[in-house]
Amino acid sequence: MESCKRHGVHSVPEGGIDMAVQSMPGMQTAVLKPMSLQEAWLLRAGREAAAVPVAGGSLLRTQWENGAALPPYLLDLRGIPGLADIAADSEGVLVGSQATLAAVKRSKPIRERWPLLHEAVGTIGGPGIRNLGTLGGNAASSIGDSLPALLALEAGLLWYDGAGLAEQPLDEWLDERRTSAEPERRLLAGIRLRESRSEPQAAGGWHCWRKVGRRESFTPSLVSFAASGTMLPGQG
Repeated sequence: MESCKRHGVHSVPEGGIDMAVQSMPGMQTAVLKPMSLQEAWLLRAGREAAAVPVAGGSLLRTQWENGAALPPYLLDLRGIPGLADIAADSEGVLVGSQATLAAVKRSKPIRERWPLLHEAVGTIGGPGIRNLGTLGGNAASSIGDSLPALLALEAGLLWYDGAGLAEQPLDEWLDERRTSAEPERRLLAGIRLRESRSEPQAAGGWHCWRKVGRRESFTPSLVSFAASGTMLPGQG
């Protein structure tokens, strides 16, 4: 814990993930709280798989309750400025990795231009999960229910590698994860939605989203399907 204190990191902050750790007596886990991506990278250096990036912690808590071991370090990214923002620009929208599912659901640009994602995030868990869970965490899990919608929208992942930010197509990253047992060392900063994949209704945009689970809501899906496209004139 001394190394945490030297970096100005507190082990008993507030929020969902801290409550999850505190609810498991006997667990010796340090919660590292960096204030920038660079600091997060330095804190994780040398710890690698022992330091798990986390925000709301909804998926991790489920895993722990099912018997998974708690890591020695949790890297809480919620204090990094800008990572919870949903920012529109000339290229489309950049959703910060710490933007909650509820915030994505409320976002006017998402609702109007990427309604497929708007619909999909509304089916992930219940309100409590959406208030804690983040789009970045859901995608970075590589099993999240948002992935079919993000794939249909040809989303990109914005990664920080210690030197700077670089974007990678989501489908390319998923292919890499399927063939690699190594943990992802980069830090997810955001998810890019391109204007070219937006869905202007006046231009014939359409989408389809289906999620099949054991119950109507509040459960992980068995199968999810997403599609997005544009109907050309004369094809209706």
